[in-house]
Amino acid sequence: MTIGASLGEVIEVDVADLGVHWRKCLRVRVKIDIARKLIRGRKIKGEDGADWWVLFKYERLPNFCYRCGLLELDLKDCP
Repeated sequence: MTIGASLGEVIEVDVADLGVHWRKCLRVRVKIDIARKLIRGRKIKGEDGADWWVLFKYERLPNFCYRCGLLELDLKDCP
């Protein structure tokens, strides 16, 4: 999956047997470098050529600062 690969190494994509279909969400397991900031989303080009904003949601994170995007901080400890 191209979107997942832009974040890191794709480990698993949760898709139906028929392949990827555009739906409300798609779960992609990605191995990421935790020293880098996590991004909230990314623009992609759709099949019609239009730009779409894809929002990322992360699961099972330890302390995470939504202000600076680093995993080792939480919001109250952010400089």
